[in-house]
Amino acid sequence: MADDAPRIASTLERTKLFTVTCIIFLQAPLMFQRFNPFGALLFLGCLYTTVNVVRVLSTQVSAEGISQLTWRGRIQVRWDDVTAVSRRNRSIVLTSSSGSVTVPTESFYDTQAAVGYLDAHLPKSFANNEIPSRS
Repeated sequence: MADDAPRIASTLERTKLFTVTCIIFLQAPLMFQRFNPFGALLFLGCLYTTVNVVRVLSTQVSAEGISQLTWRGRIQVRWDDVTAVSRRNRSIVLTSSSGSVTVPTESFYDTQAAVGYLDAHLPKSFANNEIPSRS
């Protein structure tokens, strides 16, 4: 039986990564010629965006669980091991004893299908087995 796990819209994320990389390479030489506070902030913002895009692109969802690349290596969370679910901005945070995985729901091809898939695979111990709504 084929798994109907949602897929990341990688084209959009790779476009973000390409744009940020271009900005870094065009702006970095100017920043190092003389101190430029705006350039330093732009450089740090680009680095933050790059790390975020890599995290999004590394997210893998399957019937067994979800995994994601972090600073400390790849975190794998099985669906049965999820102990808490919360919403942060446009993402859903799944917490287990092995760590937390931030699921970027808006980065999937179909956001509603991704939320529905997560909702269907959460442990039965959650009340109504629903992901918290945005407040």
